[in-house]
Amino acid sequence: MNQPSWTEILLDPGPTVRRWRSSDEVGRQADSVGFALLVDGRLHEYATTEKSAGWPPIRTEASVDEYPDAAPILFATALQVVGDVSALGVYERLIHDEDEDVATAGAILGSVLAADAGDDAKSSEILRSTLSRVTDLRFQVFLSNHLSLRCAEVGRYSEAAELAARAAELSVSVSSGRALTNAMRSVALLNKRQFDF
Repeated sequence: MNQPSWTEILLDPGPTVRRWRSSDEVGRQADSVGFALLVDGRLHEYATTEKSAGWPPIRTEASVDEYPDAAPILFATALQVVGDVSALGVYERLIHDEDEDVATAGAILGSVLAADAGDDAKSSEILRSTLSRVTDLRFQVFLSNHLSLRCAEVGRYSEAAELAARAAELSVSVSSGRALTNAMRSVALLNKRQFDF
């Protein structure tokens, strides 16, 4: 089975959750399944499966060293859902990952966590820093959309509209993942209209 990317799961965890529910596999599960359950807010299902699946538990003060086989993004997300801001350190390492999918998903989740902690400057900087390094247009569109929202949240509507317009323009050039890219383009165009006043 072809595994979805971290950003695909972040955009729509439903297909991964449905595939997992319809399978009869037991024991060790792909970290992408755990990530999808957390992103989709299915904490009970995650918690009842975490031990047999080999996923890190949903609890604060867990150490990444305790779960060396878990994907760092899964570990950080398990911390984030219980409000543990130490997940931000993991995300800040992930944004420098050579895998742009990992870097993008880490940047978006790290940005959300920083904003939730009240650090709007860090939230935007995480996105800007990652956006300046990624070359894949899909990830540039995703990051630009999120940075647009962050700018709007702090009242920088002109910049938010510019970033939304950039995301919409970039999305036209993306050749793979058309369904998700079209969805991101629609979001960008809607955001541009909302922020351009």
